[in-house]
Amino acid sequence: MSELTQKEHDAAQALNAEYRRAFFMNRVREAGCFWIITDEDGPVVLEEQSEDAGGQVLPVFSDEVFARDFIASQQLEGASPQKISCAVYAEKWYPALKEGGGLLAFMPVPDGEFETDLPEKLG
Repeated sequence: MSELTQKEHDAAQALNAEYRRAFFMNRVREAGCFWIITDEDGPVVLEEQSEDAGGQVLPVFSDEVFARDFIASQQLEGASPQKISCAVYAEKWYPALKEGGGLLAFMPVPDGEFETDLPEKLG
């Protein structure tokens, strides 16, 4: 996968939630992987006031730089991006997310809306 230019990065950050999700899906199909955020306790999850999600939403990012941006904006000390291949996601992450009732948050940005969906929508 090609690295993002600063112009591409800035343009992607400015997209609305629906287009950021489409951007994410295209980049993941091209690269065969995506990024999550982890800390000493494991994957970082967002709290969602949704009965569908069991209260937990896993933020996912198409590129490491977007995960780093989110870490910085949320001041998540001790957190770092972790790369997940689509193959590993399908084998390990998807079953756990599906069983646990969690949702995926596609490329959340600070103070912006983001789309969530069931885990089977990825991978």
